[in-house]
Amino acid sequence: MIGGTMSSKLTLAAIIAGGVMVGATSSAQAADFGGDCCADLEERVAVLEATTARKGNRKVSLTIYGQVNQALMIWDDGTNSDAYVIDNDNSSSRFGFKGKAKIDSDWSAGYKIEIEVESSSSVGVSQTQDDNTGFNIRKSFLYLKSKSLGKVSIGQNSVATDDITHDTFLSSTTGFTQPDIKYARDFGIVNSAGVKQLGLEWGELCGASVADDDQCFDISGRQNSIRYDTPTFAGFTLSAAWGEDDFWDVALRYAGDYGAIKVAASVGYYEWDGRDAFANGSGKDVVNEETSLAASASIIHTPTGLFLNASYRNIDVDFAASPDADSDNFYIQAGIAQRWNSLGKTIIYGEYANSKDGALTSGADTSLTSSDYDRWGIGIAQKIDAASMEVYALYRHHEVELEDAGVAVNDLEDFDLFVVGSRIKF
Repeated sequence: MIGGTMSSKLTLAAIIAGGVMVGATSSAQAADFGGDCCADLEERVAVLEATTARKGNRKVSLTIYGQVNQALMIWDDGTNSDAYVIDNDNSSSRFGFKGKAKIDSDWSAGYKIEIEVESSSSVGVSQTQDDNTGFNIRKSFLYLKSKSLGKVSIGQNSVATDDITHDTFLSSTTGFTQPDIKYARDFGIVNSAGVKQLGLEWGELCGASVADDDQCFDISGRQNSIRYDTPTFAGFTLSAAWGEDDFWDVALRYAGDYGAIKVAASVGYYEWDGRDAFANGSGKDVVNEETSLAASASIIHTPTGLFLNASYRNIDVDFAASPDADSDNFYIQAGIAQRWNSLGKTIIYGEYANSKDGALTSGADTSLTSSDYDRWGIGIAQKIDAASMEVYALYRHHEVELEDAGVAVNDLEDFDLFVVGSRIKF
């Protein structure tokens, strides 16, 4: 005999035979798809599916996205100064869910839900308020889209003219600076003694409508509405919307390339009838009608990165008791966006804005007869492509001339601010 005794060989044979029988039994049970084993497995899979976030379902996709935009703002109103940590409302912190499904070769459907989370919004801080946590639904709508016929959306959504005075900008600066007065809006205008003048805030000086007094240049915003967008023809897209409290608007946008030059432009009209937002003890007049016309244009030379942006907005308000008010607002921004390092593009810019008689259109309960508001600023930003991030720093100066009942208001202090911050997207 080779390799051991007869007894040991018999023992080994018995072990092997037992193992074969156990394996056969296990295989038979595993092949029994109707047995208790697989029923338990299916139950466990169902539980996991119910408790695990998925990328949509088999028909409709799901994408989670968002951004965080935080900054340090140092301000000086001429008599007092301070430093606040803010959420930058030029492009606020938010998260959202979006998805779509293909119906056929031409039609598709989709949705978007976007929620804003601001720890201390830059448009809500003031001399007496350094914290104003906000949580609101920016968008919640669904749409049906045809490649040949266009797109129809319904729900809380950007209306046709939303962002029309800056969404054409090709400079990549709107995340931290825009035509609107997003930093000093709620700060009061004070005299050399630190006393607020005529109850006015800086946000009421730039053609701000009673709709939303941080919308100095942007006509509208996000509202419950029905919106239609045409397909793009030769670079042109036409949009129209109608919605809550009888507003309607229409906008035309264009984008095109001409060799080394890129251009973009837009124009829009907005009308809201029967508004009475300030009728109940707010100290502001009731508005019968509000109309706005706005336009913007942008051009960039791609090899050098030199760019020029410009915006215009006119607002006309029909008050119930006070005389009608009309204001004009101009904004211009110029700079360079060039890749000078491995991180990404560096953006350097200067900006100027002017608003005439904007305080009159705010509906403030004063005897103001004219206002002339100027703002200028400079800034720099660095893109960090590897982290989908940008860091920025900017300075802005604000000044105003007022007449109350035709008499100049003197001893008004200017307002200065410095902001340094960062935005990261996910």
